[in-house]
Amino acid sequence: HIEIYESSTSAYGAITIHTLDELKQVIGPPANDFIMNNDTEAMMRHICTERLTVKRNVDDSNNDQKRQTLSITLEKSRIYTHLKQTPIYLGGQGDYDINKNHLIEERSRRGQKIMRQVRAIDGVM
Repeated sequence: HIEIYESSTSAYGAITIHTLDELKQVIGPPANDFIMNNDTEAMMRHICTERLTVKRNVDDSNNDQKRQTLSITLEKSRIYTHLKQTPIYLGGQGDYDINKNHLIEERSRRGQKIMRQVRAIDGVM
């Protein structure tokens, strides 16, 4: 649960991360490192500086007094399974480069491409 209060305007906002999967989505690709190392301080610093956006809203429905609130949004990354597919023409370093910024569960179970081209083979298989 994250709460933000701005004392100069009394503006307040809050947001809650409900599940471990949602937390991983919010943290993004370095999620497993933060969670495995149990480094809560570094994880919160990452979320607050890299993944959190705060927007000030002014509620002027009451003409006598304008009330400010804060809208908090969290950037989320999609979680892929170890079966995530990449283009057939990418292998080795190219495959690594295209997937390094994706959040992939069980990344160690992903295989490696050994052949990246189509060939016609004569005969019966």
